[in-house]
Amino acid sequence: MVMSLIHHNTTFAQKDLADNAPVDKQFHPSVLTAVVLNFTATINNERVLLSWTLDKNQIVDQIEVERSTNEKDFVMAGLVFGTDQPDKVDYLFYEKNKKVKLFYRLRIINKDQSVSYSSIISPEPAELNFNDINQPLLCLIK
Repeated sequence: MVMSLIHHNTTFAQKDLADNAPVDKQFHPSVLTAVVLNFTATINNERVLLSWTLDKNQIVDQIEVERSTNEKDFVMAGLVFGTDQPDKVDYLFYEKNKKVKLFYRLRIINKDQSVSYSSIISPEPAELNFNDINQPLLCLIK
């Protein structure tokens, strides 16, 4: 069975594409919504590293990390499962850098099946902080 959802104000019109029989269902947004804090993306050592903090983490079921090359068409890059830990929780996700300009967003699926999205971000190369290096730095000058 193939389904499509069309949003009309506070009502979802659900239409079964197999027999074109519309069915209306009242939409009830979740009272609690997880909030994405500090969503960042950096490129470091040929990897894209995404990090974010979720507030109201206990209501989150899973987080789909989505990737795009044009800020419009997104595909799932990975899946991160939520924890039952209450309040604020930090998450990390990384993948190999694709050598093209990439854009990321988070698709947050709550335990009540409501969905929200983060803002769209694009990774930038990480800045090297020489104070954080614990090993000797070797430079060759010709």
